[in-house]
Amino acid sequence: MHPVARATATISFLQGMTATALIPRVPDLINQLGLNFAQWGTLLGFIALASLLPLIFTNKLVMQFGTRNVIAFGSVVFAAANAFIPWCTSAWMFAVVAVIQTLAGSAFNIALQASAVILQKKLKKAVMGKVHAAWSIGATVSAALSGLLVTVMDFKVQFGITAAMITAGMVLMSRYLFDKETDGRLSEQKHAKKISWLKTPGYVWLLTIGLFTGVWCESVMIDWSAVYGTKVLGISATQAAITYTCFASAMIVGRLLIDKITKYMHISRMSMYGAFLGIIGILGGVLLAPSVINNNETLGFVIVCLSWVLCGLGSAALVPAFFSAAGNVKGLSTAQALSRMSFVNTLIFMAGKSAFGNIAQQDLQIAMLTPLLTFVIVGVVSALVVKTAKRREKEMVEAFPVTGVIPVISTNDN
Repeated sequence: MHPVARATATISFLQGMTATALIPRVPDLINQLGLNFAQWGTLLGFIALASLLPLIFTNKLVMQFGTRNVIAFGSVVFAAANAFIPWCTSAWMFAVVAVIQTLAGSAFNIALQASAVILQKKLKKAVMGKVHAAWSIGATVSAALSGLLVTVMDFKVQFGITAAMITAGMVLMSRYLFDKETDGRLSEQKHAKKISWLKTPGYVWLLTIGLFTGVWCESVMIDWSAVYGTKVLGISATQAAITYTCFASAMIVGRLLIDKITKYMHISRMSMYGAFLGIIGILGGVLLAPSVINNNETLGFVIVCLSWVLCGLGSAALVPAFFSAAGNVKGLSTAQALSRMSFVNTLIFMAGKSAFGNIAQQDLQIAMLTPLLTFVIVGVVSALVVKTAKRREKEMVEAFPVTGVIPVISTNDN
């Protein structure tokens, strides 16, 4: 693997670890903050507001300072913020910490994804799959480890130690990314046009719908799988962490296979087929498993684990497919397209998370069916994208070739 690709994947791994460390602690945190499900869902939607601001100016930051510097600063704040979460005893305290984390994390993520897309173009091979697989591996390891530590380590101690270790890793690995002169931003800046938001190509909004519906199931699993497991299925926090681990592990396998599968089909076609697997998974995990687990706890637990595996496999190619497609929007740089997609995506998520919380307050099982609808929509969007994908990719290569050398190439690197 190319050194820059390895550093990018490692940072993505650490990003995943940070994002999911809280999953097994969510039920305890909700109680610690004194919130009900509706209030928790509304709070998550409010926190998402913080991610809007960086989406407006992240492209300018990338063009001014380069992707490496934006990633380095944003990742450190994003990771370090986790250490303060266990100390929050009220909703407003948690909101302050989460907003700061989200502000930094949003800018960091756009820069990281833009860097990965540009690297993919330079290497002329699929990179996004491995980068997102690394995120999933980090998320799985973190959720599983955090689940095991729930009963043996203090909340504050666990998050203090892990936040320190992850922060150190972010600082170290960011040094190996492309610098300002070689990250491809100068080439994109030269060819990108000043297109107002009102004149944004319709293709960007199609990708935005795909991105939202593609990431919804993953978001629901992160925010609510532990609560669903303990409150609806009646399993322990550790078992609930195992079910999420099944989902994330399957997503890892799927993303690691993207490079091989895309040799035979376009990644958007892969995501179209994946949506079908996701539909089956939701039906099994939300409709079948609860009824079975009441009569046979072991069988019901196995069913939900297998169902989440299908959801994980189905989700594997969704986000990488739409992020990759964002690099083929004529007239917009990769960071511009991703920022606009993410901005609107966040607005939808704010309403979506709040609505989910309110539905969950009435019936969490019904709320967990919402990914069924989003899988149907993302399947349709993927089918539309794949129709023009090859043509758009060819046009972008001819009109806006990626220039700039790749600074380190080792023939001995595996």
